[in-house]
Amino acid sequence: MLAVIGFDYKDDVSLIREIYNLEYEQRIAVEKRIYKENRPEALAMLITCTRVEFYFVSDRMLSFESAERALGLNHLEAAKHRYQLEEREAAIHLYELSSGILSPLFGEDTIVSQISEALERSIFVGQGSGALNRLLSSAISFSRNLRKDRKIRVFDSSISSAVLQKLEKASSVLVIGSGELARLVTSALLKEGKKVFMTLRDMDKTFLLVPGAVAVSYSERRMWFEKADAVISASSGLYYTIEESDIPSLEGKVLIDLAIPYDIPTALDPIRLEDLDIDTPGRNEVVKYVSSYAKNASDDFFSNLDFLDIDLRAQDVSLEVVRRMHGHVEKLDALSAAQKKSLLESIGDSVKKAYIAKQRQFQKTRKSLE
Repeated sequence: MLAVIGFDYKDDVSLIREIYNLEYEQRIAVEKRIYKENRPEALAMLITCTRVEFYFVSDRMLSFESAERALGLNHLEAAKHRYQLEEREAAIHLYELSSGILSPLFGEDTIVSQISEALERSIFVGQGSGALNRLLSSAISFSRNLRKDRKIRVFDSSISSAVLQKLEKASSVLVIGSGELARLVTSALLKEGKKVFMTLRDMDKTFLLVPGAVAVSYSERRMWFEKADAVISASSGLYYTIEESDIPSLEGKVLIDLAIPYDIPTALDPIRLEDLDIDTPGRNEVVKYVSSYAKNASDDFFSNLDFLDIDLRAQDVSLEVVRRMHGHVEKLDALSAAQKKSLLESIGDSVKKAYIAKQRQFQKTRKSLE
């Protein structure tokens, strides 16, 4: 069985910040603990700005409780955010996730690098399998090919209109961010005669500044909180631009959070994208297109699995050897982390090539005897 269990924290990303900030070795430790407790055939952990997911191949469902223990999650709180999908539904979900249509900032593409890291880590620890690795790899290809054919990250103009309605009484606005959404909203505010301060991480990149807006250094954004009637966070980066310590400077202001991940503390009761009463025909059209594309990709993936070839079986054997060797290699104190990784990759590659060579030799021998 191919399946995924996950936790979706898009309603309160503060609960996932510690998990998102886990170092590479800490993530490995989490995966190894869950693998040890559940013993699936294969396992890969995917961490995004708002989700933690475990893709696995096993004859039984992965334990939510073991995942929560390994991640240090409160069981009662985590239960509100659980979900699980099996077989084709799990594959379709991953394809849609890779496209960015399930992200808070619609169409964002950072998920591809996160899937790539999940795949790399699973192989490195030796907890992958040919089928699971192929699924993750196909999701990466799916996203890249999709974006070649169609623009996924679209912002309907209705977003700007809804923001303007919320800021009817504000005369000055600080917009944190300089991406496509930030520029779209800034342009609308300027047309309505608002004074707009717009942050730039690099003050030399004036081409990102909407004509008429006042450039503000991102590093000095806090100095401008009190100078604006409203603050909009429209950052598209994987960082948090507003912290709990900023609350005193923002109390009483109109706050709109369009960022990914959510950027304004819940304690300030910000207006989020899903709170805006908007029509999204452009987005709906993209969702329909991606969903259809994802279903076709899922069908292709499972059809190919029905005809496992030598290469796929060789990959399974290779990954099993790497898994068995990982603990021994980790004890080689004379080697650096990079050297250990390289050694495991060499072992896996050698096993795969040897297996393929032996299988082909076996096939030739069998044919000569027939």
